[in-house]
Amino acid sequence: MLGGKCVRCGFSDWRALCFDHINGDGNKERTFKSSHTTLRRVLKGRIEGIQLLCYNCNQIKKIENNECAKSKWIADSIGVRYSLIR
Repeated sequence: MLGGKCVRCGFSDWRALCFDHINGDGNKERTFKSSHTTLRRVLKGRIEGIQLLCYNCNQIKKIENNECAKSKWIADSIGVRYSLIR
């Protein structure tokens, strides 16, 4: 399914892979639909706008693209200047 590995780093252990909304709009979809909507879409073959990432790459992408309201907090909590990673 979706290549079976992270599109960024190639990691392939299914236990640490997740679906990622390429445009960072997953929160919008979750707001209006149930949490299983993405899984249902993928299983039905409707994979436009979705990619497979490992959890590490998913978190990095969220921080780099400022997709998560907690991105600044995460950067601050690990001692990284947020302006350097944006």
